Order: sequence, then C-alpha cells, then structure tokens
Amino acid sequence: TEASVLVIDSITHFWIEVVEAYRKAHNRTRLQFQDWDPIKTQWRRFTDLYVNSNIHIIMCGRAGDVYEYVANEDTGKKELGKVGTKMQVEKNLGYEPCLSLEMEKVQVGDFKKGQRVFSNRCYILKDKFDLMDGKVFDNPTFETFLPHIQKLNIGGEHVGVVQGSDSSKVFAKDSQENFYEIK
Repeated sequence: TEASVLVIDSITHFWIEVVEAYRKAHNRTRLQFQDWDPIKTQWRRFTDLYVNSNIHIIMCGRAGDVYEYVANEDTGKKELGKVGTKMQVEKNLGYEPCLSLEMEKVQVGDFKKGQRVFSNRCYILKDKFDLMDGKVFDNPTFETFLPHIQKLNIGGEHVGVVQGSDSSKVFAKDSQENFYEIK
C-alpha cells in the first residue's frame, strides 16, 4: 500500500497500552523507577519508526496536566499545583515532531440565546523552521499552517536517523576513537 500521510488519533492510547501491558506482564499495581527502562526501550521501537518514516505523520494526543511543587505566596510553603499541560505520552516524544501544537476550546463571548460562543485556540509549541513558534491562532485553517507546510521536504529525498549503529567503541579504553582517552 502506498501512502503519503498517516494520521494517529490518539497516540495516548498506544502509550497507555504499552504501560498497561508491562504492568500486567510483571504483575505491578504501581510502577517503580526501574520499570521505566524496559517500557521506554519498547516505546523507542515506535519512535525509531516514526523519525525514519518517509511519510508525513499527523499525531494527535490527549492533553494532561503537569504538576510541580510551587511556593504558596501567603505561607511560603511548597504545595503541589498545576503549572501547565503536556501530551499524555512518553515525555521525550514531544521533541520529535517538526510542528507541535496544542488546541484548546475557549469561551470568547457571552451567552447568545442559551449558547456559549467558543473558539478553537491553537498554541504553536514548536516549529522547527521557527516561522510560527510561540504564536496563537483562533480557529486555524489550512492557510494558517501553510508557511510551515511550504518548508517541508515534500517529494524530496528522505534522510532518517541511522538505526542499529553502535557507538560503544568511542568509550572503549583501547580505541583510537575514544575521545575521553585521547583527551
């Protein structure tokens, strides 16, 4: 089958399935620090395919809250508070896309005949071409993203990331390529 575009909706479901499969296989109710390495190793199989794919991928995911300990202005004590949002998926996946955005439904007007007036607000979180980075658009259209799309290598030669390579010789003490030994 030939294809030019793949739409994944939602990548969050795949991530949750990988985590839950590990929990079931290892009879875990709560994951511990050491559990994350095998989970992330399994997930890396997907990200390797993603970054090396020669098709354009539109990946959707569910938003989740980000919590951190922040100082309470009145008491000075640290309290757990919501500090933002992120896609509910393995934390490093957000660095892979060349365009990353977050959509939010926001009220932009008063009630009209019992109906609220909403806008679909788009926040550009990352744009590898730095054309739209940090910008905000209400009710974006295809034309909104056209500056980014025009920079894509559509129809050109695809260059992926080398898979299966081994850089361990740069750390070997007896290797001519060992930067640390030579230094």
